[in-house]
Amino acid sequence: MPVYTQLFQDTFQRPNEDPLDPALWIENQSFQVPLGQLEIVSHQCEADDAADGSLETANVSIPSDQYVEVVVGTFTTFGVIEIGFRSQDLNGYNSYTLGFDVQPNGANMSLNTEVGGTFGQELALAVVPNPQPGDVFRIESVGKVLTVKYNGVMIIEYTDNANIYPTSPCGPSLYISPDAVSSDTTVTRFTAGSIQNPVLPAASDDKAEGFVGTTVIGW
Repeated sequence: MPVYTQLFQDTFQRPNEDPLDPALWIENQSFQVPLGQLEIVSHQCEADDAADGSLETANVSIPSDQYVEVVVGTFTTFGVIEIGFRSQDLNGYNSYTLGFDVQPNGANMSLNTEVGGTFGQELALAVVPNPQPGDVFRIESVGKVLTVKYNGVMIIEYTDNANIYPTSPCGPSLYISPDAVSSDTTVTRFTAGSIQNPVLPAASDDKAEGFVGTTVIGW
């Protein structure tokens, strides 16, 4: 079984702040879209920008085999929460992204690439139920395999044979869409960490004569 090691967590359970604590988060350095910074209001993380939304990067270094998990606070139609992972630079300008958005006809979860600060390509898409407070969505990246889980259920497993972003020089990022009214779309927990697959012990050199290199079931 994989070993998951938590390396970063923010539950936003502290007084209101804007932007987020610089010990935990790196402010958006956007060079294309004037995105705002994330903020805490009543123990929930939301956008402080009513026009373009807000984005910040977790101040942590994690291996390329990693997981990132978000717990939904509130959500509204046209709301968007997006995780940038295996980021090559701050704010996920070149990274994989996991986007969660709600449209009038339902909710979608999409696995994409971000290239130079703009949308690259859609790798996979899944239709999911409209999000409820406390819902959890999670991305796991191990080697070329990218796995998306929604409330613990796998909904996407994608193998990126091109291996577009094999490394993770920067921490994961969090984007939240602008609010039409206060607290339209919020997050109550953001967690990230490493994934390690245990190394199996080497096979013994002692093999029964006549069965060299063969697995025998039932002995």
